[in-house]
Amino acid sequence: MTLLPITAPASLLDVHRLDPEAGGWGFRADHAVATAAGDTYVLTGLRRYRAHAEGSADPAEQDFDYALITRYGSDGTPTATAVFGQAVPGGGPSAIPVGGGATLAVLPDGAVAVSSKPGNTHLLSPDLDKVLASWPMPWGWDKQQGPGDDPFAASNAVTPAGRLLCMTSEYGLSNWAGAHPNIVAVSEAGTALSPGCKPVLRAIATLDARTDGQSDADAYPHVRYGDGPVGRGNRPSPSLTEAL
Repeated sequence: MTLLPITAPASLLDVHRLDPEAGGWGFRADHAVATAAGDTYVLTGLRRYRAHAEGSADPAEQDFDYALITRYGSDGTPTATAVFGQAVPGGGPSAIPVGGGATLAVLPDGAVAVSSKPGNTHLLSPDLDKVLASWPMPWGWDKQQGPGDDPFAASNAVTPAGRLLCMTSEYGLSNWAGAHPNIVAVSEAGTALSPGCKPVLRAIATLDARTDGQSDADAYPHVRYGDGPVGRGNRPSPSLTEAL
């Protein structure tokens, strides 16, 4: 067993003038996934909130909420780090926005999939230095139309056979507003998530079947059950809630 030194980049500590021995900021570990080669990717968060920080131009006083991915070698040494979620002072905007409940998956080709609620998936290079592709699902009360809405999944995991086990979100569930994770699905054999390729996901279970508020526009063509997209009554039955 290797103990990993959960770390934050010194550049972030310096720019915000954080004292590792002082309070007032938080650091958390959210998720970790290992590769067959012995590397481990760890998703962490670095956050500070100050009631008087609004409008401050001094990074030492500003609020922040960063997400970080760190790759560790087989000996536990950190070898690469990516920072996302918000702009670092003095830098450009983040290519990956903050989402809820983010998770990691290492795909068979070595790319790292970062997924979050309501249905965002972003592909990073194994060295964490490039965003290879993005499938966003913006937060909102209603489904977004246009190029800003092209979701894949709210979470992904890789099966031993190399397929993806996913959770995808739906609008129009019960009397809830917005999109909520609801469909468990697996990718078709022989297809891979990659830049320019969003594989079809076959639904195998649904959490909630109360879909009276859905319309045809709420279905996504890549999430399917039988011959059509998942939507309204076209879904696995009974739901997991009904079965329970």
